Amino acid sequence: MAISGSAVWEMRTTGTQTGGAFFVTGATGTDYSQQANPQYDITDASAAGAGLTITTAAAAADMVGNGLFSVGGTNVTANKWFEIVSVVVGTSITVAGAANIMTGAGAGDVHVHIGGAFKAGGTLDDAFFEAHVAGNTCYIQSGSYTGVNAVDLASAGTAALPKTYIGYITTRTTVPTGTDRPLISSGNVNQRYYASYINWKYLRWETLGVGVYLGYSSYAYQCSFKNTSGTASRIAVGLNGRSTLIECEAACTNGYGVFALNNSQIVHCYIHDSVTGININSTNAMFSSIIGCVIDKCTTGIYIDTYYGSILYCTLYSGTTGISFTNTGYGGWLVIDNVVTAFTTGATSVNSYLCHIITNNCWNNTGNDIVNLPDDDNGVFEDPLLTAPETHDFTLQTASPCANVGTACESNVGVTGDYSVNIGAQMGGLGAGGIKIPRGMRGGFN
Repeated sequence: MAISGSAVWEMRTTGTQTGGAFFVTGATGTDYSQQANPQYDITDASAAGAGLTITTAAAAADMVGNGLFSVGGTNVTANKWFEIVSVVVGTSITVAGAANIMTGAGAGDVHVHIGGAFKAGGTLDDAFFEAHVAGNTCYIQSGSYTGVNAVDLASAGTAALPKTYIGYITTRTTVPTGTDRPLISSGNVNQRYYASYINWKYLRWETLGVGVYLGYSSYAYQCSFKNTSGTASRIAVGLNGRSTLIECEAACTNGYGVFALNNSQIVHCYIHDSVTGININSTNAMFSSIIGCVIDKCTTGIYIDTYYGSILYCTLYSGTTGISFTNTGYGGWLVIDNVVTAFTTGATSVNSYLCHIITNNCWNNTGNDIVNLPDDDNGVFEDPLLTAPETHDFTLQTASPCANVGTACESNVGVTGDYSVNIGAQMGGLGAGGIKIPRGMRGGFN
């Protein structure tokens, strides 16, 4: 019997690597996961033999539903998390987990912790994340988790029961914004969240490693990803198949803000200060969508090496090439209602016969607007008059040739909750009209 799918985990900067770390929703005991230290530190438990029960005079009814961490002892399966499913008061504790807690008899030296939050930044980081099962939620309190060890998730959720990780400030209902979001800093260590159906909300990552990857059918919502490595071709965040970024931020000093494979969706994101803002790569990445994004100060805004997809309602600002199509086969991308401005070349392709649809965009670039691609017969070829792009305000000025010609589409894109701006339809089919990126969404990045 495994840990329950309704277990709720807790990660805090004040926790320990060996806390019990979770409580099962609806259990009859007392939730001790939301505190710094374990409620019980038992060092003298025993066991008659292999199995899921230990004997101890400390056994208490309030333990039921709490996580138990096995520290060690004779014949103990150490450094594992178990769920306390029943207690005989003053006599024994029975647990559930991925393995037996005891591999044989243990006489008076079985050491366990019950309750207390987990703190990332040690050798048990990967084990902690692997212990979560489909349906589990893990709350991560605001603060910095530095030196986080490699996490290479193999334990997946399911479509019906995803695994979910949620940042918060002081209580689990307080949604963090900007630098209040928990920061997971891993240095040169790679963070690979490859397992399927894992969702992330209100978190920040900073890395010097290869980057952070989301698994198949996973998503990140209002998260930020930063990679400041000096090594080329790094990634801030990778999407590993049918994954989605919603209202996220990404920046990679020497590589890709977003590196996407396999039907990825990138929606209302702010991607900036990268060699390549978004890389949609390989023939397996068909039917990807980039919608309502701002791509700011990237040498190449969007690099496409695949068939089929759409770029809609985006603002691309400042760099060498706004959109680069490099696939040598046929194509089929829709490029509609975008602003592409302040690049040397707006959009270019290696082939002149690719069957893309490019229409209703605003182009204003220092060299060529469109190279080796179909003309934008319905486009505007004038300065869109963005309000203040250098300070992250990509809305249109009143005098913009793209403004006030359509229906406004309201969207509270950022995470500060203190503004509302127009995206896309402000131009009535002529570009995104931009997004004012608030400090809260930018997560304190420069």
